[in-house]
Amino acid sequence: MRIAVTGASGQVGGQVVRLLAAEQPHEVLALSRGGLPSGPWPALAAAPASGRHHDITGPESLDLAEIAALATREWRTPLEYARITPSEHCAEMAIAGEDPWWMYAYSTMFASIREQRWAAVSDEIHRLTGCSPTPVHKTLASYRTA
Repeated sequence: MRIAVTGASGQVGGQVVRLLAAEQPHEVLALSRGGLPSGPWPALAAAPASGRHHDITGPESLDLAEIAALATREWRTPLEYARITPSEHCAEMAIAGEDPWWMYAYSTMFASIREQRWAAVSDEIHRLTGCSPTPVHKTLASYRTA
């Protein structure tokens, strides 16, 4: 099974990658805009393979309008979710010069949110890492604009 973990350079993301990499026969793809720490990811895994499925989620399930509202509060900048088609979104990203790989990543992530594929919330991150997942509002706060 191929598993992609975004935010893999962060504390929780890195730990999730290490734990999943130890659970063969997974192929774990560690993704991060900021680059990944070097080192042997699988060798750093601390837990033996559980042989079970892991639903890795954040602490809450939000739709795109709720995410926009949180960003408005955290960034003190009025934002509003605008319903556009996936094709329109890809065209806007292409015009803005976004890399095709990131266009694919963003468009599939937004499709997953729109289709509520991540509506369920689990405690797997805490169970696997001993750390609670970061709520969206805290992540947004870390990118607060000036």
